[in-house]
Amino acid sequence: MNKKEKKLKKILLIFPPTKAAKQSHRPCVPPSGILYIAAVLREADYEVKVLDAIVEDYMRLEPAGPDHVFYGLSFEEIEKRIKEIRPDVVGVSCIFSASFTAVKRICRIVKAFDADIVTMTGGAHPSFLPEKCLLEVPELDYIVIGEGEHTARELLDRLNLDKDISDIDGLAYRKEGGIRVNAKTKFIDDLDGLPLPARDLVPIKKYIGINAPHGITSKEKINMSVTTSRGCPFKCVFCSSNRFWGRKYRMRSAGAVLDEIETLVRDYGAKEIQFLDDNLTLDRKRALEIFKGIIDRKLDIVWNTPNGVAVWTLDEEMLRLMKASGCYALTLAIESGDQDVLTNVIKKPLQLEQVKRVVRLIKEIGIQTHAFFVIGFPDEKPEQIRRTFAFAKEMDLDSASFTIAQPLPGSELDAMVKNCLKEGFEYENIAYLLSSYDTKYFKGRELEKMVAREFLKYNLNFYKHPIRFAVKFGNYILKNPLYSLRFVFGLLKKV
Repeated sequence: MNKKEKKLKKILLIFPPTKAAKQSHRPCVPPSGILYIAAVLREADYEVKVLDAIVEDYMRLEPAGPDHVFYGLSFEEIEKRIKEIRPDVVGVSCIFSASFTAVKRICRIVKAFDADIVTMTGGAHPSFLPEKCLLEVPELDYIVIGEGEHTARELLDRLNLDKDISDIDGLAYRKEGGIRVNAKTKFIDDLDGLPLPARDLVPIKKYIGINAPHGITSKEKINMSVTTSRGCPFKCVFCSSNRFWGRKYRMRSAGAVLDEIETLVRDYGAKEIQFLDDNLTLDRKRALEIFKGIIDRKLDIVWNTPNGVAVWTLDEEMLRLMKASGCYALTLAIESGDQDVLTNVIKKPLQLEQVKRVVRLIKEIGIQTHAFFVIGFPDEKPEQIRRTFAFAKEMDLDSASFTIAQPLPGSELDAMVKNCLKEGFEYENIAYLLSSYDTKYFKGRELEKMVAREFLKYNLNFYKHPIRFAVKFGNYILKNPLYSLRFVFGLLKKV
């Protein structure tokens, strides 16, 4: 389609201000989801701009109820930017449920300015609740369900040609006074065929200056995130990733991943890579090729896995190659220290004896360890929660996150707890340190107290491991002293 033929040609993609619990970490990283979509649309000759409200005014906080704040650009400033750009289409990212409040406000701003501007959103929350979102926000025209690059492009191409959109895979929209939802059935097999995220459309130097990565801390100031795969074949009860990205594990080739890292080193001076995959090491052969390739290409980087790594995929050969290629920290998705909960509640294919062996190896090789632990499942017994805390203590990790199980849209857990959610529950208020329901054995307030106490006991252990504490958190605390104090005091108030 020729550029001059388009009636919808100016596309503005917005990563909105985000609602976060007051004591939560507030990450600020280039929004890879909309940057991939921007790159695909730009290849199709659309004029694309990206507005990341987080990086544009990271320190700005706006109250959003008793337990939450918005952080990022004000809605008044977003309105001003929209009026300056005068786009034909506005797409607003909604990765998490907490972002949907902002999506609503931005769509209303857009339509109040010009009702002819097309509005669209995508991400986990609207993908799993399309009818609810469209009914709640009459100013929202389209929802791109699940993996969005090809669907977004096809939608805009067809709208430009006045062609029927009724058979577009993974699309929700209004039709004849009702709502139509086309299920997501097609996923991109050739991930190498996608262009790299359009990082040139966002102010990379601002992210570097803020340095608030996904995993809270970094070793190097110039750190960049990379995703090398999509899809998950597993069925963890609290996770919706396998439905959003599909259960088929799809990989970028090792060569394509290494080329991207090389580009980040050359063009942006990257010194650290944070792999954001759910399953970086699931395909052993490819993972080894990536790590060996970092060494062979003499890429002077360090790297970590802040989104977690499958423990059962790790062995001595892989771990030693990881270390040699620059890995300085691994986040282990352990989840529970009770085998029954792990196997029969969470449904994770992990054995705790295996975890012990792998943790010993990681420590021997000299890689930092962090782990995720989750408590508060509907029928989880007090002794099972105690085993999780005891197991975490036994592992003596460098740090750990303790969170409360949440009914994320699209997860199996969401369906399980429908009848015990707190009065006034809203998906948009989900936060991992706040409870959404009472369990069989605990009130939500008790769970909040437990995770706050364990987090503080486990991570503020400078009296026991001063050097380890300084290495892990020292730079972050020096750079963000006020936020660090607010975070600690917020947890102390819950205890």
